[in-house]
Amino acid sequence: MKSTFTTILALTFLSTTASAKDDDRAERLDAGETVVRAKGTGNKREVEVAALFASAPDKIWDLIHDCNRYVKTMLRIKESKEVSREGGKIRCRTVVDMPWPMKPLTSINEAKLTVQPGKKWKREWKLVEGDFEINEGSWTITPHSDGKRMLVVYRSKTQPKAEIPEELRNMAQRVELPKLFRHLKSQLGEE
Repeated sequence: MKSTFTTILALTFLSTTASAKDDDRAERLDAGETVVRAKGTGNKREVEVAALFASAPDKIWDLIHDCNRYVKTMLRIKESKEVSREGGKIRCRTVVDMPWPMKPLTSINEAKLTVQPGKKWKREWKLVEGDFEINEGSWTITPHSDGKRMLVVYRSKTQPKAEIPEELRNMAQRVELPKLFRHLKSQLGEE
């Protein structure tokens, strides 16, 4: 009986903590912050980055759906090219420039694009082959509740085959991902 009570108390605490984090996220987004959430250690990480954009969704979508333009629209992309398109599946080859002394990381990912005008724009990808054990994620654009801005969310789950120093992985989460969102906003004239 005591262990059941402890379990219920722990679950209640966890659900309250999750709600508080969600409330904090909404407040931070409304304040104009780029919110980064990450979990995992070592080489395997999951990350979510979210921010509100003032631009029209089709303009934001133009920056993130076409991998042929990633050298210009994204950061640290050394090469990017659509290699095939069959039905709703798009294969892209990308090369991510890594800080010295690391070698660039290459991957071929298969992406699926979903557009529901006025509701959701989403680009999801999964690894086909390359320098990763895991490389999957998505970009999602949805209208914000205020009706004036768009919520842009980037999710990524990665595990490179090469060992990446913890400091570099942490720097990517804290510095590079918010910098990417500022770069996207600057291309839209928001920064």
